[in-house]
Amino acid sequence: MFNFSEIINRTKEIGVRSAIAQITADAEGRMLKLQVDSASKTIKLELGPKGEDAPIQVEIQSYRVDEQDGATSIFINQITSDRPLYNLALQTFVAGKSFVVPADAAAWLKLFL
Repeated sequence: MFNFSEIINRTKEIGVRSAIAQITADAEGRMLKLQVDSASKTIKLELGPKGEDAPIQVEIQSYRVDEQDGATSIFINQITSDRPLYNLALQTFVAGKSFVVPADAAAWLKLFL
């Protein structure tokens, strides 16, 4: 049976995956799972960093996409991880901060987030 909502969600996931892959191209590791809820402005990620035995769960509980002077950025209001050390790093370096999005990825983010 044709499920339009499922197609939209899958397309959204592919777009956000592409954008995140471009943003984190230099990062070590890979994204294993991604779940985006643009209505509630939440993102759930399962990451497989190099050197880690088990995946890491990261949840962005609140974000916003901004555009100023032709540049797109994403502001991460709240973010947590299931690992205490990663959680501390995310709270220190990511939560409450804005990050410029590369132009290639900006179009995807604006469409799907």
